[in-house]
Amino acid sequence: MYHTPSDWYFGTRAKIVTNNELEDFNALEAGFHVYPDLYNDNNVHFFTHWTKDDYRSTGCYNLKCGGFVLAEGAELMPGQAVAPASTYDGEDHYISISLHTDPNSGDWVLFRDDLEKPLFLGHFPKELCPKLNGGAPQMAWTGFVSYPKNEAGPAMGSGHFPLEGERTSSCSTPKRVPMTPTWKIYSRSLTSRTATISV
Repeated sequence: MYHTPSDWYFGTRAKIVTNNELEDFNALEAGFHVYPDLYNDNNVHFFTHWTKDDYRSTGCYNLKCGGFVLAEGAELMPGQAVAPASTYDGEDHYISISLHTDPNSGDWVLFRDDLEKPLFLGHFPKELCPKLNGGAPQMAWTGFVSYPKNEAGPAMGSGHFPLEGERTSSCSTPKRVPMTPTWKIYSRSLTSRTATISV
């Protein structure tokens, strides 16, 4: 992840969603973003988000409302700034996270996977997004940018393409997607019970 100028917003996330029923759209999200309006800085932050009504009246970022339950002693908390950021043609920094259902509780559990052993960060209770109980019909890895109307927006990541060289562009790398014969592959999302994202 790279820093952006003030008022600009961008990030990358793993998003576990229900089908396209917009009225009852349920989504759980975890990832990394730069969001000056939320954090009052231009740093890269780890975040979580959820909704069970298409972002109309439920859900929130991080720990701002009931939702994501932080693990005791978690070393990476939603909303926490992540440093250092990657630099163009310099050192890249990665954090890998995974989100999947716990087979015993049915809760959606979040782990950090780039360390020597997986680190449990917390969970989204299964009651939070009931349409996701038993698995998610869709999963997506997305990058996004947002900026004030009538202004040139921030570049995605570093603003450079992978063809320019290994240390010049940012990337989001899905590592594993377990499939079963009944799950379908969509053009921009994969149906799954597990999402892993490296940033």
